[in-house]
Amino acid sequence: MAGYRVPYSSKEENAILQYIVEKQIYHRLRGRQVWQEFEASRQINRTWQSAKEHFRQKMLSRVLSDESFDLTKEQREKIYNGWTRTAMYPNKHQENKQIGQMFSKGTIEDDHGMTSEEEEGEVS
Repeated sequence: MAGYRVPYSSKEENAILQYIVEKQIYHRLRGRQVWQEFEASRQINRTWQSAKEHFRQKMLSRVLSDESFDLTKEQREKIYNGWTRTAMYPNKHQENKQIGQMFSKGTIEDDHGMTSEEEEGEVS
């Protein structure tokens, strides 16, 4: 049968998610290498391209809400945020620049819960 694709099973989907959690590769999900390494691990019989596209197209939107995935709330958030944050900041330099700009404008807080204006004593 040309063009027929076997749907992913819940076992395969959970194998993908468990690999991500075990390796703690949340921030690398958009890259190619992590998916090639997953394919090499032989946990499922799919190509890396298929696994990545299935994750992107079918699983990502369900990560936060689908109870069939055997994940904690924290793991769900790390996976989802890892993918979406990488999309927002495709390279570390851009991310650091934007975060620095937000901090210098006083729109985000530092580790002590203070904006840059509060640190400098400009806010009463």
